Amino acid sequence: KRSDAMLALCAKHGFRRHWAIALTWRGLIMATQGQAAEGIAQIQQGMEAYLATPFLQNVPTFLAMLAQVYAPAVLRSGRICLTSHEQFGR
Repeated sequence: KRSDAMLALCAKHGFRRHWAIALTWRGLIMATQGQAAEGIAQIQQGMEAYLATPFLQNVPTFLAMLAQVYAPAVLRSGRICLTSHEQFGR
């Protein structure tokens, strides 16, 4: 896998930011190929590693990845919690 090679290269040379980015992308790929739980875990791990660096510009992308993966998983599970403005007193 290319993602494994990139992760190994980044780890070898200490590229923490790029390692975190590669991990989140690998998580997205796994999740879209039917391994939602494992993919979500990798996206979250990559986000945590990325937030430990001084960079923030990719955080919106990572959050969008999580949304892209969570939405179908929640819809398939049948556990949808719909809220309305009345529940929040508005």
